[in-house]
Amino acid sequence: MPSPHRFAVRVGRSEYYVVTADIRWIEADGDYATLHTAGHAYPLRQTLHDLAQQLDARQFVRVHRSAIVRMDCVAEIKPLTNRDALLRLDDGTPVRVSRSYIDALLAALQAVRG
Repeated sequence: MPSPHRFAVRVGRSEYYVVTADIRWIEADGDYATLHTAGHAYPLRQTLHDLAQQLDARQFVRVHRSAIVRMDCVAEIKPLTNRDALLRLDDGTPVRVSRSYIDALLAALQAVRG
């Protein structure tokens, strides 16, 4: 299944279209996910699990049970205790990486670097 080009999100009575290429990171919020773009956050009624399956794995990687990041936005990874890590996006946003996802993140970043 091809990854979606954009997502339709409802805010009040309005419907917005968030282009996938504009998404910097996504966080879980119960039955919703919040799509973070530069300067905006949009609620989407979809689980992080479903989004992780839809998004292009060459661009997006799950880093925590409650977070997905776009790999080209990752600026830094700092190891923490017990194999957890904290990554910083290029806009300064911190995102926690759990030890269950650290190996997949490092492999994905290595594949991007080629």
